Amino acid sequence: MNRRREHPPVPGLQAAIVVLGMGFADAALAEPVVESPAPRHANFDTGYLLPRDSLVLEFGSHQTGPDKGDGTGIQLYHGGVDRRGSGRLQFGIDAQVFDDPPVSAIGGSLDNVTLANVGAHLKVLLRSDARMDLAALAGLEYFGIEPDATAGDDWIHGAAATLKLPASFRVGPDLRLHLVPGVTVFPDRLEGYEFLGTNVHMGVGATWQPGPRLQAYGGVTASVGPGGNTLDADGEIERRPVWTAGFRYAVTPRVALDVFATNGLGMSPATDLVTLFPGGDEALFGLKLSYAPGARGEVRAAYGVDAPSPVTPRDRQLARAGFTLSSADTLSPGQGQLGLGAGSDDNAALALRFSPDHAIQIEALIEDYADDGSVGPDRNPSQDARYMFGGRLQFLDRNNGDAFSLSAGLLAGRDVERPTTGVLFADLAASRDIGAATAVTINPRFAVFGDEEIGGLGLGINHAFGPNWQVIGEVTPVSGGEDAVWAAGARYAFDAAPASLDLFATNAIGRHGLGTLVAQDSARIGVGVSFESRLFRR
Repeated sequence: MNRRREHPPVPGLQAAIVVLGMGFADAALAEPVVESPAPRHANFDTGYLLPRDSLVLEFGSHQTGPDKGDGTGIQLYHGGVDRRGSGRLQFGIDAQVFDDPPVSAIGGSLDNVTLANVGAHLKVLLRSDARMDLAALAGLEYFGIEPDATAGDDWIHGAAATLKLPASFRVGPDLRLHLVPGVTVFPDRLEGYEFLGTNVHMGVGATWQPGPRLQAYGGVTASVGPGGNTLDADGEIERRPVWTAGFRYAVTPRVALDVFATNGLGMSPATDLVTLFPGGDEALFGLKLSYAPGARGEVRAAYGVDAPSPVTPRDRQLARAGFTLSSADTLSPGQGQLGLGAGSDDNAALALRFSPDHAIQIEALIEDYADDGSVGPDRNPSQDARYMFGGRLQFLDRNNGDAFSLSAGLLAGRDVERPTTGVLFADLAASRDIGAATAVTINPRFAVFGDEEIGGLGLGINHAFGPNWQVIGEVTPVSGGEDAVWAAGARYAFDAAPASLDLFATNAIGRHGLGTLVAQDSARIGVGVSFESRLFRR
């Protein structure tokens, strides 16, 4: 279904992406890690560890519905890495950030609250047999709280520790039950204010795995004190059960996607007891992507991966995104791409894209949108540069028997400088050849932030002149009566390296995410360069 692109390494690109934690060497594991019982379901631990000699990277976010905290809801971003060697020890690092007002007033205040924490945990397998897996987990985390960034309040710092004894019991071929006793210790007071204190807690849950690729789960954790795990509307410490329900699906032998709901705010071992404040009654909905390097090639037939067709230079050209439109194709497994861009009106962008497996792509972007003074905060809320994380799934591939290529992408991000505004961006890209040298793209896109919603239908054409030159034209009519976004220019593909150079004109304020849906009054000139490199072999 997805094509394989063979490129020699580009000096510097592989190192850059590895430093950012996105590229790892393969391990010849006996089975896909994403099919094994999960050591942790969202914010609920189990008695299992990762398979031996495996590594997992995770990132995701969860948020309220759009009726809370303006259009994008109230969001928390989280990420982490877990590693198990050949023994009974598993080590992990977690980080998360929250930068929103509370879901409703606390003590009459809806001031923005910034939370950030980073920590490490160690999990030890104590017992494993056909019926039971028992582990001990210890974690220590640092956290910082800024009550109101707009008022310049100082950060409040603290630490939290947790100890758990998660046990998982196999009660049937597809069903496992979990029992998770533990204690989590927060400070009793912070800056003179009462805080969460010590919480003894007990969790109960279940996992149903009807097949290797699907795990459905649910769990509830209750604190019995003496401290608490949330704030009420008066700012008093209370205790509320934390519930979680969702499913995990192995999209590929290396990648799993979790879709879940919870009333919990924290996603790390020491903060997973904390609910969204105040009260802990609001549901949050989340996505989490798990990437596990290493899977044996012979398992891939179960995922519908057939022998790929040969890839032409033209196919490689069309795999790169346009000036404002997305590509309908994902990178080949093991490929990384670095994109750099700059333009008039102070536009600058950096994009990292990486394919961990067949038909899936992970993206990390940062961009400072152009500003000619004509765009207000109702269309561009960014005060400074904006970072975005997300990914793309490819469903159809014209190079391997489908009538056209089709993929979907999702990005979430915020401003670098606080106070920040969260933006969600989603798109669907479809492309089709209409001749040996011409391809057309249809790219509906949608962005939401605050109480603003912007949609557009992108239309693009790419025509090749010989093996190196392409001319690209794009236009996107935009909802709400706003000016259409357009871009036109040329791209040169180098023979000596898997790289390309762009020169174009556009009225879009950016090349990625929300910036591709917002037009400024004046046209501007942009340049870009992108490189691709193989980061690992399958």
